[in-house]
Amino acid sequence: MGVLRAVAAKAMALVGLLSISSGLLAQTLSADTIVVNWAADTQGGIASASSNTGSGFSPHSLNNGDRTGKRWGAGGGWKARAQAKPDWAQVMFDAAQSISTVTVYSVPDNYTSGIEPTDTQTFTQIGVTTFDVQVVKNGQWTTVASVTGNQKVKRAVTFADVTTIGVRIICNAGLSGGMGITQIEATGSATTTSATGTSSTTQRAMATPAAVIATGAPVVSGFSPTYGPEGTSVVITGSNFAA
Repeated sequence: MGVLRAVAAKAMALVGLLSISSGLLAQTLSADTIVVNWAADTQGGIASASSNTGSGFSPHSLNNGDRTGKRWGAGGGWKARAQAKPDWAQVMFDAAQSISTVTVYSVPDNYTSGIEPTDTQTFTQIGVTTFDVQVVKNGQWTTVASVTGNQKVKRAVTFADVTTIGVRIICNAGLSGGMGITQIEATGSATTTSATGTSSTTQRAMATPAAVIATGAPVVSGFSPTYGPEGTSVVITGSNFAA
């Protein structure tokens, strides 16, 4: 039986088995800081208001991502009732989040153009000129910033980081066209972690003995036995096996 094992091993070597190994050589973890608008409807935010001037000015559009007001009067923003001062609009988050900036978008004079408002763009017709920014803190609405004399369509207000479940804009004054808002954003930083790795695949072929070159490659015609437990000796039959 020892001779048969030797013959089988030699035949297997002459056939030239291919060995393939692959593995992860290196892994790198990286942390990235991103800015997230937690008030967005895509983040689970829900917008509401103390009043509105009709179905075309529903507050539900205040966090849908459209800052242009292009659909003003048809779901493109919220407009308070003139007799409702002070009036408020708010967005409740899906869960408590840390924020440090709230941005209020008034209605651009050229809202029909659908152009994204710039940092310096002003409005002269519909918007909020005086307002307070409130957050839920210790179970109560608390003012964290106040704005007066605002004329910018895009008015960002920053404050110390605070963890809250929602933001509210108290609208105290506007222009002759009324107090209107197209979007309310509440942003904070979030950290994401990603892993990157380098893998490799190595192929190794056993050297072909000189005997094979001279007589031709071994030809295997059969194995016996064809099955058995680990360690079972196998006899390989065929031709061009070197002695």
